[in-house]
Amino acid sequence: MAFGILRNLLKRRGATPAAQGEHPLLQAAIREHQAGRLAAAELAYQQILRDVPQHPLALHYLGLIAMQSENFDLAQELIAESLEVNPGELRAVESLGQVLRALGRIDDAIALYRATLETTPGAARIHSALCFAACFSAHWDAQAIYAEHCAWARRHAPSTAASAHDNTPEPQRRLRLGYVAFNFSNYINGCYLEQVFRHHDRDGFEVFLYQNGKWQGPWSERLRAQAAHWREIRELDDAAAAAAIRADRIDVLVDLSGHLGDNRLLTFAQKPAPVQVSWLSYPATTGLAAMDYRITDPYCDPPGLTEQLYTEKLVRLPHTYWCYQPAIASPVAPLPALNNGHITFGSFNACAKLSEPTLALWARLLAAVPQAQLFILTVPRGSASAALRAYFGRRGIAPERLQLEAGVIPDRFHEMFARADIALDPFPCNGATTTLESLWNGLPVVTLAGASCVARAGVSMLSNIGLPELIAQDEDAYLAIALRLAQDLPALQQLRQGLRAQLQASPMMDAPRFTADLEAAYRGMWHAWCERPL
Repeated sequence: MAFGILRNLLKRRGATPAAQGEHPLLQAAIREHQAGRLAAAELAYQQILRDVPQHPLALHYLGLIAMQSENFDLAQELIAESLEVNPGELRAVESLGQVLRALGRIDDAIALYRATLETTPGAARIHSALCFAACFSAHWDAQAIYAEHCAWARRHAPSTAASAHDNTPEPQRRLRLGYVAFNFSNYINGCYLEQVFRHHDRDGFEVFLYQNGKWQGPWSERLRAQAAHWREIRELDDAAAAAAIRADRIDVLVDLSGHLGDNRLLTFAQKPAPVQVSWLSYPATTGLAAMDYRITDPYCDPPGLTEQLYTEKLVRLPHTYWCYQPAIASPVAPLPALNNGHITFGSFNACAKLSEPTLALWARLLAAVPQAQLFILTVPRGSASAALRAYFGRRGIAPERLQLEAGVIPDRFHEMFARADIALDPFPCNGATTTLESLWNGLPVVTLAGASCVARAGVSMLSNIGLPELIAQDEDAYLAIALRLAQDLPALQQLRQGLRAQLQASPMMDAPRFTADLEAAYRGMWHAWCERPL
């Protein structure tokens, strides 16, 4: 992308007032952008800025192109500029928050959302983004995160009288089961859902998928093929979406998004189905009184530990929260340390999860293993990379001991696991898919057990695979586990070669059993509704 020209344009801005209305090129530029023709869209936006140097939409959309090109520093500059011109543009606030999260600046994102809500208190999407960002922050404890989600519900989805439903209350009849997601096309949803949909008992359940996102792709087509019905609800407002779900006479409606972007929690707030359930993609409560249940497991939410952190009733599956299906089955690579002559610790999680306590502990680990290196994927180039190197430098870790990668094309993502010997789980927000991918590719994962679901994903996965010895109860134990692994290369190589088989033999890859457990949970919820007092 020719962003150098744009920087010169920004320097030239002066007395020309910001354009709030249409520019003759704007709609054509947006069409090129939506079609993925980014170079043509960029040129059109730049032409708009030549005519109107502070056009807020052109600035914003150029920022989105910078995001797509993983130039997050420029994206921040452009989108912040668009907000200076048009401070009330909520879409730009969302975009800037996404950029700040990608840069690992979670608390700055939260401050942006909070400031926006002070002037626009009814902005439910911004408030959802704040709730989600809080899950990453080391400055928010579990009770504060719960309180914020409840505040979201009070402000945007206040409780109303329970809606009447005329679904036939027969406990054993075939159920109409609906899943709602903002995106069925991405890998994260696909690797967990396809096998579940494939193994659903079609005599017992008729499956409906409600897609709220605009993106289509191979995963959405694969998931769509496993369902009886597919519905597009993106263009429907919440009342219309709720009416469409009611018209389908859904018995059990499952939310797969929580407070992630483009969620439909306000549709769930209208109680379009008699039983409503939260599962899979979101690590905290929805806060909704209309959400009856949350699917979890005994490790993410041990009985007696976390019930007070949910407005939903917890339903624990007997083994695991996840049903994993790897996208690529390439052979497990040899242990890198055997050729490198040193241990490489690795993290494959989003930069947003690299909290200050996590980084401080990793610096202690590198100090304890003087020859070791740390490989971190998904650190954006520029300010984020420089800040990370500076952080470790202040703690005596030389820059050459850090291997930082901004990202990788999806088809090559699995190759990155061949660069590390041991994976390190961040906290308080653990890895999820990245932990399973690490185990699949032969990397043991060291995790720190926390006090809420977001901080216990590693506990669940390692318990299910039969490796509780990799679960630490405090930071010193975390260091001790990592050191023990690093000091015995033959044992580490043996562990690496056996991890995939352990994962394959675990409940997390037993799709028929997982689906049967999930269906039993749905059936139990349905029984409770049928037996409710009238």
